[in-house]
Amino acid sequence: MTFALPDNGPLLAGPASAGGNATVRGGDGRPRVAVVTDVSAGLPDADMYLVREEALAGRRGGLALRRVRRRARHALVAGPASPEGNFDRWPADVVVVRPSADPDETARLALAAGVRAGGRPVLVDVAEPVPADSLIAALDVGAAGVAIDTGDELADAQLLTEVAELEASRLDEGPVLTVAICVYNGAGDLDRCLASLRPLRYPRYEVLVCDDGSTDGSAAVGKRYGARVLELGRVGRGHARSTAISEATGEYVVFLDADEEAHPEWLGRLWRMHDRLGVVTTGGPNRPFPDASWQERAVGGAPGVAMPIVRADGTCTHLPTCNFSIRTEVARTVGFNENLPVLGEDLHICYRLIESGRDLLFHPTAAVLHHRRRSIIGYLKQMYDYGRYARATNEPLNFNLVDVETDVSLIRRLDPRRPHHCFVGPQADQRYNLAFAPLANGFPVKVMIVTGAAAAVAVPAAEVVAGRGKAALALTSAAIAAQVGYVIARAPAQPGTRGVRAVANRLLTAGLWYAGPSAMAIGKHLSPTPEMPELAPFAEPEAEAEATAAR
Repeated sequence: MTFALPDNGPLLAGPASAGGNATVRGGDGRPRVAVVTDVSAGLPDADMYLVREEALAGRRGGLALRRVRRRARHALVAGPASPEGNFDRWPADVVVVRPSADPDETARLALAAGVRAGGRPVLVDVAEPVPADSLIAALDVGAAGVAIDTGDELADAQLLTEVAELEASRLDEGPVLTVAICVYNGAGDLDRCLASLRPLRYPRYEVLVCDDGSTDGSAAVGKRYGARVLELGRVGRGHARSTAISEATGEYVVFLDADEEAHPEWLGRLWRMHDRLGVVTTGGPNRPFPDASWQERAVGGAPGVAMPIVRADGTCTHLPTCNFSIRTEVARTVGFNENLPVLGEDLHICYRLIESGRDLLFHPTAAVLHHRRRSIIGYLKQMYDYGRYARATNEPLNFNLVDVETDVSLIRRLDPRRPHHCFVGPQADQRYNLAFAPLANGFPVKVMIVTGAAAAVAVPAAEVVAGRGKAALALTSAAIAAQVGYVIARAPAQPGTRGVRAVANRLLTAGLWYAGPSAMAIGKHLSPTPEMPELAPFAEPEAEAEATAAR
């Protein structure tokens, strides 16, 4: 590409850089954006072609965009959102939305586009005059930029100037935020995590490190970076998070794991979502490190990683606490369940928030980098522990946390066009709803078990009855090879490598789709039931009831 949409601030394109098919202009070092209103006309030289909805009227939109794509060479092509709602085969590099005069409505439109865009940037196309705050609203929820071309060059220039001024001062009134990091024996990771916070482009925040009884000097690392360090002893993750909430001085508590690194815009983006939509809780993607080891790369595409569960409109039924922001006063009334032994505290607080009538919102671009399990053995042990404690952590929630469709027919499950509005796997481009669609966590193992059971009965029977045991065995082998091949092709292998390494990564990732759920099943059904302390019920303080009523 001749340029990429910036991630350190929005692209603002106006009269100096956008225009009709034949009048595109550039200036001030900005990329040249050509607004395409006729896809059959000639294209001027530009860095990005913004294809408007009216240019696709009466045409097959995907086909028309592909033709622009071929003619655009190395430039970006921005087009309206796919009417089918699935962007897997939609040939636009950038998804375009039209703003509304109502800022909140614009924010919701841009958020829904960002969730469905499969990691592609969202650009706001201003073809009619709108208030500047509507455009800021779209940027608040993750839009990558705006392009203004209403036909009135003077008015466009004025609107562009107003948007630029508002954007430059957007964080000036932001409140103090508390970035809380709970760590147990993670000194090396914590060092890199804290280093990543230094260039945060947010004016007022504190860093709070809750040391959960580390013996490797994690507390000393936190102090070296000037963080406020609480040395708690070995109290467990739920208790450490609760302590962070009680000790936070910020208006919002933003949780980050020690094995993560933040983008400079991460904290500001989370606060902008809170401020714009008044949401109590929000969070964003946690993506794998691009330079992860070969084992960690495979684990990053396997089932069981920290996963936001997101509906098409951006509301969530679950946000993992590795990238989780919540209003402090609400967090203190809801709290984490401190009696969970090893996992599940994030499920419980999300369920409690939903139960109280509050929304959780996903921010598509408030991303962090997150280390997965570093080894295959570590991953399988994690899945085994998930199985051991699954009943204890899920039964108190009545298994109602996830409301996405899970009980579907075999034909629909195998249909790669079936959309899923949640994200998992490598998440380098947030395309769980596309690449992962055919693979529910335990589906490959269940199919393999059914095939094996059928073969155990059918092959001997075919040999005894018709003397065709070899043919039946060959048919079974072909069926197993086909289903394994399907999993290999559809597993969300992490991108970034080529050649033999890429093939090996995909094969190993596919193998973990069998091994991981198997380890979880063993932990759930074959291991001794762990002794569990009685789970403390969520409190129902008057303050929470009053806050809910006020909403």
